[in-house]
Amino acid sequence: MARRYGLPLSALVAGLVGGLAAPKMPVVYAPERVPVTSTAAPETLWQQPPTQEPPAPAPAPLLDPASAARVARIEALTSGLIGSWRLVRMTPVPPARPPRQVSGLLLVSEHVLSLTLHANPEIVGKVVPGTRVQGGAHYWRIGPQETLETAAIIGHDNFLQDLALEPQFEPREWEVEIVGRVLLLRKRDGTRLEFERLDVQSFPPQAVRFIDAMRRGQNLDDLRGR
Repeated sequence: MARRYGLPLSALVAGLVGGLAAPKMPVVYAPERVPVTSTAAPETLWQQPPTQEPPAPAPAPLLDPASAARVARIEALTSGLIGSWRLVRMTPVPPARPPRQVSGLLLVSEHVLSLTLHANPEIVGKVVPGTRVQGGAHYWRIGPQETLETAAIIGHDNFLQDLALEPQFEPREWEVEIVGRVLLLRKRDGTRLEFERLDVQSFPPQAVRFIDAMRRGQNLDDLRGR
């Protein structure tokens, strides 16, 4: 009689039951590795790209000697004109005669100038026929023709007999010359104004005398010598 080999039935049953009861191990999934194709060194793969410097500005075009000299003269007149100037002489449009007395002040800041002048023909200190009065504030620049160009902000004058208000941006043009402490302004019609630089460092002592006399009720004509 042939012999059969195998496990007893009880052992098979025990193995089956044990396999079902044993705890199951979780399955771990790993991402697929992707080969790196960059030729950079591994330690530089995650670095920020270098910051690029902005391009240098193009150099200014070189001026020919005549243009460079004109620019230098314009800059010199522009800087030299800024300040305070006192009117000392006025030559009106011919054939009008120069006034007997003039007084005026020109104040020049970076972009605005103001001018006030009185020209008395005969009687000093009195408004009589022929007395010329002008005042106003103006935009200004030394233009490409190396002249003083102005445009009115506000102004008035009586050069045409009646007092007139100037329209905004009323233009004027003056030939300008600065020699030491003297400023000369000339118009094409023949008008000529001569100023001297006025350096004001403090309140003038004579002005203090007038203020004190006013407080005391004194007649100021006594101080003026009239």
